[in-house]
Amino acid sequence: MLEKVSSPEITPEVTVAVCTRKRRELIQKCLASLLCQETSVLYEIIVTENDFERESWPIIEPFSAEAEKKGISLRYFCEPRQNIALARNLCIRESRAPFLLFIDDDEWAATDWIEKMMEIQRRVDADVVQGTCVPIFADGFPERLKKYCSMYRYEACEEEIVRVPGVATNTTLYRLSALAEREEPLNPKYGTSGGSDFELSLYLDGRGKTQYKTCLAKVYEFQPISRGRLRFFLERDFREALNTFRAIRSHCGRVGAIRFVLFRLRGHFVTVLKAFVTLPIHPIGSFIHMLESLTCTLGLFAALLGFRKRGYF
Repeated sequence: MLEKVSSPEITPEVTVAVCTRKRRELIQKCLASLLCQETSVLYEIIVTENDFERESWPIIEPFSAEAEKKGISLRYFCEPRQNIALARNLCIRESRAPFLLFIDDDEWAATDWIEKMMEIQRRVDADVVQGTCVPIFADGFPERLKKYCSMYRYEACEEEIVRVPGVATNTTLYRLSALAEREEPLNPKYGTSGGSDFELSLYLDGRGKTQYKTCLAKVYEFQPISRGRLRFFLERDFREALNTFRAIRSHCGRVGAIRFVLFRLRGHFVTVLKAFVTLPIHPIGSFIHMLESLTCTLGLFAALLGFRKRGYF
């Protein structure tokens, strides 16, 4: 279902897409940051609510007048089926620009984010560019987990631009023609468990599409208290290991997936050894890092045995 919020007569160079679900306060901060961009790039905004109740609509609608004053088209859609891949595919279908730039609803952009992302794309003629995500922690977030996240979970790209084999979807720019080469760019089979962005990266890499990361374009991601538990990180690691194996197997076959598992196991072994060595210096962070590597290993073995975890939402 489409609700037309604002549609000035423009031909955008990039579509900025936000998928949201039950984050009424955070989506306001996200949209406010998108309407305050300092850029010469012409852009439009698409918001897709992945919830049949459409509870964010009253929050999104007031941004219409502000967007129109700035000459920005802001359009609202609803994907009632709870599946993030379907929501993102809807954004892709409705984009009116040659490039599509995703941002999550719990993130807000630096004022030069769009400008920097497009600058990097032009510099290397990239099919995909991922920016840098900086964590912002809620009051009361455990200090030991803050340090851990800063050291291990949000390892920012330190180079202006570097080519990589794959990226995640958040704060990522895509050439629309690269996504249009298959009917459903993001596979709905991963839409309720996670992993659709990794599977898309595998597909694009197999098609010879160029993917890069940059430290120059930043967004900020809110980390609520609910994430301030070790269990949250371990469950995410386990699920990511399962979905990584699924995606590798779908593209490389079972033999290729087993080879990947052996390669990753070697990497996890090295990680555990390094973490063990740094235990005296960073006891909490190193211990958690070891525990996460062991959880990933467990997830890979579970995937080999056919285990599949559901319930992304």
